[in-house]
Parts: sequence; structure tokens; C-alpha cells
Amino acid sequence: MTHRSVDTFLNYLYKIKPFFPRFLSSFFGSTLYGYTDAIDSTIQNASTIRLSFTRILSVIVYLRLLKTEATIIKNLESNKGEIFNIWDCSSSFADQLRTQSWGKPLLGVTVPHPY
Repeated sequence: MTHRSVDTFLNYLYKIKPFFPRFLSSFFGSTLYGYTDAIDSTIQNASTIRLSFTRILSVIVYLRLLKTEATIIKNLESNKGEIFNIWDCSSSFADQLRTQSWGKPLLGVTVPHPY
């Protein structure tokens, strides 16, 4: 099973209309590709592996969080007084963002846009 064959299969699934992500996810999960992906995810999420890296990762995440919060505060302070356009309906705006970023309307699910 090569990356190329998986990519070909995923491209095929992406072209199915209408585009129902939940069904396509289940469909992919029931194939050999999906099964091996599930095994891989299980191994990667093993608690012993996670626990061994918890201390190191918690420090890294904490430092990145501090840096991000400092950046957000600087941006908020520099944008004082600016008027931002607020959309009328969050749901409609989210649908619009999803359609733009996925390149097609999604049916039956509200997933975040990938960008």
C-alpha cells in the first residue's frame, strides 16, 4: 500500500457528489487503508508513549502558549480604535468559509474550515 494509491483513493472519495464527510469518513475507515490508519493511530496514541513525553511537551506547550498570548495582547493594543466588520450570522459565515476553503459545499456536517 503506497502513499500514491492512498492519495488516488482519497481523491476519488473527494470527487463523490453530494459530499457527505461523515459517510466518506466511515467508508474510508472500512477499507484496508482506514483499518491500517486506525492501527497506526492507536499505536501513536498509546498512553505509555504519551506519559514519557508529558513533562517535556508540557514545558514546550506552556512556553508557546505564553508567546502566543503575548503576541495576541500586542496585536489587540496596536489595533485599538479600529472598526471591524462583524458578520450578521455566524452559521452562514461558517458555511461560506467552509465552501470557500473546501472548494465545494459540505452536506450533513459542520466541520471547521481547514484554513
